[in-house]
Amino acid sequence: MIKKFITIFATCAATITLSAQNFNYNFDATDTDAWQNGNLLNSGAAILAQNPWVITTVDSNLYASNAAVFNRAVFFTSNDDTFDVGETITLELSYKFADASLINTGTTMFRFGFKDTYANGTAAIGMDINATPADIRIKGIGESNVTVGANATQDGLFHTYTTAITKTAVANTFNLSISFDNVEAASYTVVNSTLYGATRLFPVLDTQSGGSKGGALVDSFSSTVVPESSAFAASFGILALACVVARRKPLA
Repeated sequence: MIKKFITIFATCAATITLSAQNFNYNFDATDTDAWQNGNLLNSGAAILAQNPWVITTVDSNLYASNAAVFNRAVFFTSNDDTFDVGETITLELSYKFADASLINTGTTMFRFGFKDTYANGTAAIGMDINATPADIRIKGIGESNVTVGANATQDGLFHTYTTAITKTAVANTFNLSISFDNVEAASYTVVNSTLYGATRLFPVLDTQSGGSKGGALVDSFSSTVVPESSAFAASFGILALACVVARRKPLA
């Protein structure tokens, strides 16, 4: 009976497994790519990156780094992924300015978000990270800046930046939220017919102008997909039914 229940549980658990758009990169030896100092990010099995993106050692730790302007890294998701109405994809970035002393004016230092093709290019929906010599500011792409790190530009710390995009039932419309160090800073309604019609979204890192202002260091980058709530309910219903069947039906 126990063996049969385990078999049914495993089968049903597959129905609640999140899509392969989930990933987490630490850009060190713990990743599947087993990064080493000097590796090009483009050598990663699922990353299309311009060559200035490289793994760099700083204070005995490995990071993805780039000191070139407007350089991109696009992260691949498998061909059977979909992005359905009600689903939310969250990107989380641990990032710092490689040399903040070179930030002498307000500028867009970094951008990350989503595009609809696995090809070089910047994000269409996501977050811009801006900085003045003193303050860190963030915004949805095309929106107005929100100061989130007053007097934090020169603190030398990695900060956590998060953007979450939800595909709504309204045609061509997404809900987008942006956060700094796990505190939501702003939310938006975004209209984009190209991304809405896409079945998959590809996460993108983009140095923007930051490459000429000391460069970028990325400690980690992750993507997490949360299905629409009714999908969870249906999956757990199937699992519960399977448990009942396993309990009541005698073994042959």
